[in-house]
Amino acid sequence: MSEKRLNIGFMVNWLDNNYITTICKGANLAAEEEDANLVFLAGRNFNASLHDPVRAQYEFQHNTIYAFAHKDTLDALIIPLGVIAGHLTPSEIDKFLERFKGIPTVICEYEREGYPCVTFNTDGLIDAIDHLVSEHDCRRIAFVGGPKSKPDANTRLEAYKKALIKNGLCVDERLITYGDFSEYCTDVVRELLDRNDTLPDAICFANDTMALGAYSVFEERGIVPGRDIAVIGYDNDQFAGVMTPPLTTVDAGIIDLGFSAVKTAVKLVRTGSAENVSLSSALAVRASCGCGCSKLSDSSLKKASSQELCELVFSQLTELRSLNAQMRPIQLLKDFITLYFDEALGMSKKPFSQQLIKNTFADLISTKIMNLLRRDSFGNMLETMLLLAENRIKNVSRKLELYRLNIDLQSTLNEYFNERLFNLECAYANSQFLISNITKDMTSNSKNEEKCFRQLVDNLSRLNHESTYIYEFEHPYKGLSPEDISNWKPPQKLLLKAYHDHEKLCIPFAEQQQINSVDFLCNEFTPNYRRRTTALTLLLFNDEQYGIMLTELAPEHFGQLASVTLQICSSIKMTDFMLMLEGIINQITQRNAILSHESVSDELTGLLNRRGFFSEAEKVISNRANSNTKLRCAVIFADLNSLKVINDTFGHEEGDYAIRASAQILKACMRSSDIIGRVGGDEFAALAVYNDSSFVDQLFKRIKQFQDEFNAKSSKPYYIELSLGIHEFDCSDNPSLQVLLDHADNKLYIDKKSKRQTAIKPVN
Repeated sequence: MSEKRLNIGFMVNWLDNNYITTICKGANLAAEEEDANLVFLAGRNFNASLHDPVRAQYEFQHNTIYAFAHKDTLDALIIPLGVIAGHLTPSEIDKFLERFKGIPTVICEYEREGYPCVTFNTDGLIDAIDHLVSEHDCRRIAFVGGPKSKPDANTRLEAYKKALIKNGLCVDERLITYGDFSEYCTDVVRELLDRNDTLPDAICFANDTMALGAYSVFEERGIVPGRDIAVIGYDNDQFAGVMTPPLTTVDAGIIDLGFSAVKTAVKLVRTGSAENVSLSSALAVRASCGCGCSKLSDSSLKKASSQELCELVFSQLTELRSLNAQMRPIQLLKDFITLYFDEALGMSKKPFSQQLIKNTFADLISTKIMNLLRRDSFGNMLETMLLLAENRIKNVSRKLELYRLNIDLQSTLNEYFNERLFNLECAYANSQFLISNITKDMTSNSKNEEKCFRQLVDNLSRLNHESTYIYEFEHPYKGLSPEDISNWKPPQKLLLKAYHDHEKLCIPFAEQQQINSVDFLCNEFTPNYRRRTTALTLLLFNDEQYGIMLTELAPEHFGQLASVTLQICSSIKMTDFMLMLEGIINQITQRNAILSHESVSDELTGLLNRRGFFSEAEKVISNRANSNTKLRCAVIFADLNSLKVINDTFGHEEGDYAIRASAQILKACMRSSDIIGRVGGDEFAALAVYNDSSFVDQLFKRIKQFQDEFNAKSSKPYYIELSLGIHEFDCSDNPSLQVLLDHADNKLYIDKKSKRQTAIKPVN
């Protein structure tokens, strides 16, 4: 039976951060080698200083994502304390780590007793000070450190002081200041320069990001790094080599941190123990310290073999120095470098072949090595190879061939990166289109949840996401405080609303959606036939948490996740708002309908009131006036006889009954299409449209007959009788309704003359 594939969790923050992305790339390389599943739990750092408090005031909510690191979910957990908990006190860190007791855990960046740790050493920073002193004769070397509360910042500060003492220099506190590891350190740098009467010979920064921020201060003061002042950073971040001028920096081995952490975690699980790892740091020399190209023309190199020259060149690629030498991309790179020297120096038994080198180089840049090396590193590597080779070659024509070869290789490299940049721009434009579609599609399908989620995962499947799983909480969490977050636990169940695995899109049935929260990574719907690298992010809108998204994609695409989750959450919020608004509109419409009905209805009888009758009847008359169909029309005016007698004798309740009964008699005798209303206290009116010439006589007789039958069956001590007046008219004359009623009223008085003498029934 094959060994179970491990599930390794790796806590990170701000997935669009260069430092984090580089760590993720290294971790992914190791996970591929170990055939382990890797999930990045993308939260935020605790108690961090925020430079945009309005935008970031709810960012701490993302830290609930760390609670999904559970012993029943993960086989191992990696926690880079520097980025996650660098601002916490030791006791707060202990409390945080206690939450994950039971999971084999590796700590990064800091040493922590009781845990295997992967940390940086500071040898490269000491080498940087040595370089400034020996190569550039610097004596007044300033230092911009990180926050005093961060152990890694203090370690780098101590290395700086140690290097000064080693070189016989005094530690001058006026040359030391403290930033916050961000590019927002411009005021700190200005204050450092202002407090010193003369410009320091050099400034070392505790990370590259602060050096990047300081470049704007140098520009505003007309200071040119590399000419007026030597500048050195720390981290060898992705942007360091393309700054102007390129930044000399200490390569701390960021990619190695992720790589070694995963390797250490795997060893911890499989053997039960693992040793601490101290990653070597190395100085990457560029122009900001005043250096040009490295000179590697030492006489001892003239007898070196191709393999020895290859190792020398490879050692200059500080980003790769700690990676597994047996990795296929590394092997291909070394094979190319060795081939280059074999061919260029005539160590191959075959004639010098530029085409073989070009073809091998073209094959090389189509591999994963391009995800590990930056453009400037690749270019510098080719220049170093040319320098080493030309110092060994005396034949002028061979040197010219090498120069032409170098131009061709650099051209091939430029073409590759230009094409890659173009593809990235196209991919970015496409991704922005697809991301914007998320809101459009979700809101337009807000009434159809299944279609809404299907459209969502379809868009994500076209965004380089190999698989995506959208889990909702059964009930959103709202208004959690930082204290709530520190004790928060995931709900026992999650709802899997939708997922896609490659081109397969699926909306689980309602009875299938409930998933145990500890199974979010591996369940019946997730692929177990392949290794996966995934990122787990919180679906959050301000302080309202809707659920989580587990998405499988390469670390180089992590930068899009912030936009994707924002669009999803905004869409959920907008959809909720639209549904709420629709509900409010429906309520208003219903209320208006009720009010409209009440405004034209008679409360006692349920018939139209005077206003309602006139409105409806006038519409009918107007429509009939404009119609080509010739139909007869009549208005009926009715009056309840002896209402005052009934009120005075039996009370107003009986009078109200008599009025309601009169309305029932009229409704029973007239058609549903006829319009009937109570237009006064005891007065009723009706409008009928008909084509039967006998309709009026029949209606008159039907009402009289029905009221006689009603009175015969009624146990009331009084009669309910109506006097009637019916007036026929032609709608084409567009007559006035009031005039028509007056005519009917006149005829009513004729009928009233024949009414009973008394409304009171005789006593038997």
